[in-house]
Amino acid sequence: MSTETFDEFLEIPVELMSTETFDEFLEIPVIVRSSASGVHVGRISKLVVGDTRVTVRMVGRRLWQCQCVKGVSLTDLAVYGIDLSQSRISAEAEVLVTDVCEIITIADDLLDEIIGADIP
Repeated sequence: MSTETFDEFLEIPVELMSTETFDEFLEIPVIVRSSASGVHVGRISKLVVGDTRVTVRMVGRRLWQCQCVKGVSLTDLAVYGIDLSQSRISAEAEVLVTDVCEIITIADDLLDEIIGADIP
């Protein structure tokens, strides 16, 4: 999908957009959880808050299965790190993630570890 197509999809009518902005989440390492497409790790380049949904465009990798070093939640993953030997991660790509229900900031070194991980 081209950048132009992403931008067209993200053009939400003004009357449906929230007045809140979340620019602090742009271009920093994050975990994005979506009810529609699972968990992604990367950097958000665009975030749109609509009337009933949050959509982000990001470059990153999908976590198909992940094991935290300690704990069981995505918050634990963000705080304690990932056990790559017990995790399955997709290739890196630009993706449009709809129905975002959680964004968690993570450290640069954790993002580097996940982005640099081998694909099983």
